[in-house]
Amino acid sequence: MPVLGNYLAVIFIWSTTPLAIKISNSGLSAFASVALRMVMAFVLTAIVIAMIKHSAGLKRRHWPLYVVSSLGLFPNMLVVYLAANYIPSGLISVMFAMTPIASGLFASRMLGEPFLVARKMLALLVALCGLAMIFLAQAQLGPDAIFGIGLMALSVVIFSLSQVGSKYLQQRYSAEPLEQTFGALTFAIPGFVASWYVFDGAVPTVFEASSLWAVIYLAVIGSLLGFAAYFSILQQLPVALVSVIPLITPMLALWLGVVVLNETISLPLVLGSVLILSALAGYDGTLVDRLRGYAGKLVRRQT
Repeated sequence: MPVLGNYLAVIFIWSTTPLAIKISNSGLSAFASVALRMVMAFVLTAIVIAMIKHSAGLKRRHWPLYVVSSLGLFPNMLVVYLAANYIPSGLISVMFAMTPIASGLFASRMLGEPFLVARKMLALLVALCGLAMIFLAQAQLGPDAIFGIGLMALSVVIFSLSQVGSKYLQQRYSAEPLEQTFGALTFAIPGFVASWYVFDGAVPTVFEASSLWAVIYLAVIGSLLGFAAYFSILQQLPVALVSVIPLITPMLALWLGVVVLNETISLPLVLGSVLILSALAGYDGTLVDRLRGYAGKLVRRQT
C-alpha cells in the first residue's frame, strides 16, 4: 500500500478503535472482549509470520524487550477496556492524546532527553488545565465517570512507561517490528486469559452480532493491520508528520461517538479537548516548522 494509504489507514484505525471497544463491550464483558481480541490477534500474527518467514521463532535474548513491550498490551489494554464501560469513546481518544507528554516526562529520566524547558513545561500546564476541565465536567455525571477518567490516566502512564522502556531496550536488543509485536502478544496473552478466568470465567455461548464483529475488527484491523501500517509510515515519513496523527484522531473519535452511539458532547469537554490537543501541538515547538520544511522539500523536488 502507498505511504499515503498507510497514513490515512492509521488515522482511520486510531479514530475508530475506541468506538469499536465500546461496541465490543456491549455484548461481552471487558475481560472476555479484550482476551478474545488478543488471542485472535496472536493467532493471526503467528500465521502471518509463518507465511512470510521460515524462522519465526522468538529469540530468547530478546525476552526483556518482549516483556516491557507487553505492558503496553497487558495490563494497559485491559484498563482501557474497563474505562470504556464508564466514559464516552471520544474521551478515551482525548485522554490517550496525553501519551506523548507523559512519555516525554519518563524519557527525561530514563533516556536523558530534555524535558524541563519552558515550552514543554507550558504545554504540560495547558494539558493539565484541559484535563481538569474535562474532569470537572465528567464529575457532574457521577463517580463512575471519575473512575473511568482515572482508569484512562493509569493507562496513559502504563503505555508511556512501556513505550519509553521499549525504546531504551531497543538500543540493546534489535528486533524487527513484527517480531516485537508477536513477542509482546506472547507475554501478554497469559495475563489476559488469567484475568478473564479470575474476574469473569463465563464462556460466551451467545454473541451479539455487533459485538462479535467489533472484536474481529479490532483483532484484524486494529491489531494486525494497524501495527503494520503504523510501523510502515514510521519508517517512510518524518516524525513530524507521524506526530500530527494524535491531533486528528480525538476529534474524529468524538464525532463518531456522537453519530454511531449517540454520545453527548458538552462544552467543557470540547474546550478541555482543545486545550489538550493544543498542548500536544505546542509540546514540540518545531512541529510546524518541520511540517513546512517537509512540504517545501516536496515542492522543490517536483519543480
